[in-house]
Amino acid sequence: PDDTLAATFRWEPQIRATAARLLGHWPEDDRAIAALDALTRDEDRSVRLAAALALGESRMPRATDALARTLLLHADDAMMRSAVLSGLHEREVIALAQLAGSPARDDSGFRSALAELADTSLRGSAAPGTRYFDLTAETLRSDRWFARALMERAAKMLKLDSDKPGTLALSEEPAAWSAALRSGLWELHGTASAINARLRWPGHDDGADRPTPLAGANLDRYMLGRQLFDTCAACHGFDGRG
Repeated sequence: PDDTLAATFRWEPQIRATAARLLGHWPEDDRAIAALDALTRDEDRSVRLAAALALGESRMPRATDALARTLLLHADDAMMRSAVLSGLHEREVIALAQLAGSPARDDSGFRSALAELADTSLRGSAAPGTRYFDLTAETLRSDRWFARALMERAAKMLKLDSDKPGTLALSEEPAAWSAALRSGLWELHGTASAINARLRWPGHDDGADRPTPLAGANLDRYMLGRQLFDTCAACHGFDGRG
């Protein structure tokens, strides 16, 4: 990518932005990642956006670190936050860890970035969710405010303040989180036990959300509907389109 790397130093922002987009085609090249990292601090916003999006094409740890730094640097820019988040898919918790201990916690942009990262971590696949709760526990002593912020986002996502709170499936037990609960570290924040009651992972299911078996009139109605369905499906098909 030598010619493309050279183009990142051109004075025209359109050329630098184009070069940034092209560098996304070399996601494992250290020189490309370093150049994109530098371009996220470009004076032109279009160049910064192109660089952030191109960094998201790389799964290399160096690129993930660069995206996390970019998020902190441009936390007040909603478009930059979106560009970074789109590239951090299933790496949100790694970026979240880099936000811990930041002195920018009173900044509205930082709080927005934290909330968006937390929410996408919890809405993704089960594995990032497990790491999310372990990170919450691991930062309890070093950054109590941060740990509480993560719990508050989890509580909001689970709708703990509603009549019908949700559940969250994890890929495995969050060991650090469970250990903290057992040790009593969560005495400072009663929300933790309420969150834990809504977490599910293999081997940990209290059955709180299992449906009640049908009985009586409800069972009779179900059996009647089943008979009618079997009759109609013979001609119309199981999808009703026949």
